[in-house]
Amino acid sequence: MLLNFLTPYINDAVRDYYRRLLVEPPLVYPYFVNVVDSMRINEFRGFNLSITLDVTPVVGPHISVGEDRLTFQISVGPEVKLVNYIHLKSYELPPHWQNIVKNMLTGNKS
Repeated sequence: MLLNFLTPYINDAVRDYYRRLLVEPPLVYPYFVNVVDSMRINEFRGFNLSITLDVTPVVGPHISVGEDRLTFQISVGPEVKLVNYIHLKSYELPPHWQNIVKNMLTGNKS
């Protein structure tokens, strides 16, 4: 349930990161998310939570483009805030998907 709730926030963060690298934004499905850490920020009486996730964004038919670690703070409301984004690893796309990779020197690949 938590991952279904966080999926739009995860995809927004991933889309923002990969915007400069890919023409087509990748998606993260809940089954490509691993919970690394979860804790209450204000100890046992608080309702401010911190959750750290490892995610694998994909394009097309579930082709992995990388691995990323995201940390969110969740508070009553609910209010969700991305507090940390670390890109852990990049994967090279297969030749037939190279057309979505942006050329960093001249803008988009033509």
